[in-house]
Amino acid sequence: MYLFNSLLFSKNHEPKGKVKTFKSKIAYGYIWVCLDDNPRIEIPFIDEAFQESYSLVHEFHEIWQVNPFRVMENELDMAHPSFVHTATFGDQGSLIPDYLQVWEVENGIEVKAQLGVKNCQAQTKQTNISETTRLITAKWYMPLVCKLRIDYPNGISHIIVNMHTPINDKQSLMNQFILRNDLTNFKSVIDLDRKITLEDKYVLEACHNFDFPLDIKEEEHMYTDRPGILIRKKLRQLMEGQ
Repeated sequence: MYLFNSLLFSKNHEPKGKVKTFKSKIAYGYIWVCLDDNPRIEIPFIDEAFQESYSLVHEFHEIWQVNPFRVMENELDMAHPSFVHTATFGDQGSLIPDYLQVWEVENGIEVKAQLGVKNCQAQTKQTNISETTRLITAKWYMPLVCKLRIDYPNGISHIIVNMHTPINDKQSLMNQFILRNDLTNFKSVIDLDRKITLEDKYVLEACHNFDFPLDIKEEEHMYTDRPGILIRKKLRQLMEGQ
């Protein structure tokens, strides 16, 4: 859906004012607005959202006191669950993923990893698994959309799509929806995702990382920071191209 300049008319139908409008489209239940004349990057295509075997469920819509790029970096950090998510699924015996692959694509990056986890009681009830490995396939869509697909050995797939809209230098609007191929109890899944998301929110906001330096020399990095390093590279390329 596209919107064009609208006119305000007086009683005699003479134009008396003009309201500036912007190009917009509806996708996944959200309105996507282009503030420029033409979008530099298209709306991400989430293929599972168009498959009948998956249910799309909206979860959260709230303001976070955090730089939105820190959220993208955190989503793709495959080492953070072992200490951020210890109350939900993190396994301190699996500090780094069993394997990690990261590569660039045209409008973002993709990540594949396998990580050992210990499911909490609520998640064990959902999946019938207490200790297992997660096969994670993730994609960062420039600039601020992340898709995280988790596949379990029993065939359940849990797909999280996280989108952040900058508000100012210290705030962003977080929107999240999920796609599941087994949903029968929406509330239990949302309740568990709420606990997991709040663990991320607490740590990210406590760090007060309102800057996101694109020069990797300004911060220390480790093996599992490869996705964050490539995010910085892609953002530099985008900025240099404008």
